[in-house]
Parts: sequence; C-alpha cells; structure tokens
Amino acid sequence: MNDLLQQLEPDPRITKSRGVPLMVEFPVNTATAPYLVSTSHGLLWVREPLANQVVRAAVRHIKDDGPFFREVLDEIIGMGQEAKWGNVSEGTHKGVNQAIEYVRSYDLPDIELISAVKELDQVLPGLDEFGGCPIHRVDWMLGDMVVAVPADRSYVGFLSRFGSSRAISVIHNPSRGLGVAKK
Repeated sequence: MNDLLQQLEPDPRITKSRGVPLMVEFPVNTATAPYLVSTSHGLLWVREPLANQVVRAAVRHIKDDGPFFREVLDEIIGMGQEAKWGNVSEGTHKGVNQAIEYVRSYDLPDIELISAVKELDQVLPGLDEFGGCPIHRVDWMLGDMVVAVPADRSYVGFLSRFGSSRAISVIHNPSRGLGVAKK
C-alpha cells in the first residue's frame, strides 16, 4: 500500500440528511493520546479526548493526498522529536532498522516501508525488501526519509473523503504507528 493512512469511506448516515458536515466526532482509545486531527485549514494536536472519549475533526480542502500526507509526517516528526518518542532515526541502514524496530516494539506483525524513489536509491539501492519489510516507492513523499508503517494502516489513522476535494482525518496513534529514518 502506498498511502500513509487508511482510506475510509465516510459513514453515509453522516451525509444523508445534511450533506458534507463541518465537523465530526470520532471515538478514540485514551491510551493512544495525543491525536492529530484535521481542522478547516490545517492539523491540530489534541492532547486528550473529550469526556465522552471522542475527538473532533473538521472537514478541510484536500485535493491531493500527497501534500496532506507530507503535512502529517512533518507534524508527527516534529512532535516525536519534541516529546522524545524515539520514532525518528538517522537516514541510514541503521536508522531504517531502528524505525522498523520502533514500530515492531508495539507488537505489530506486518510492517512496510514507504519512501520516495530518490531516497531508496541512496539508502536502500535496488532493494524490494529490507529487514523483512516490503518497500513501496511513492511519488508523494519528499526524498529525505524512509517511513516504517504497519501494513494495516487503520492502526495509524484514516483519511475519509467527501467528493474529490474535501476530506476529514484523525491520526489516532501517531506516537506508535510510524518510525522514520530521516536525513
């Protein structure tokens, strides 16, 4: 899979009566805080859910998934470094192994690597698999990182589209769902 997040169809009950909503509440596991949610113009870190164990996310303009996925990665890398999660390593073979092991440490069985073609040619030249993980080359990622993610992207979060240019997203496991090897 080449996507960073699970692609999830919106619940038809949401749009049936009123069309595309401005905001939707989503249930979350309190153990996976903080959460990264879409707002009408960007992303927002939510440190803890509301009293009823939900977070609110807003629908926003997202015409192309690539820039949005890059924005999500930038936020997770920044917060990971600030909070010292240990999810960011150097962009070397050793760093890629550390990114894989970081995600595996949460008992996730199937890990995949996604990276820009340019980066793979520099760090993992000519390989289709590394450390027991299949490698997916993506054109949306910038050329300075390799990302280890669970094969089941629902562990990380989702992107749900309302037509071709509006979407909503909740990254409900940013601190555990991604390992990054970055230059």
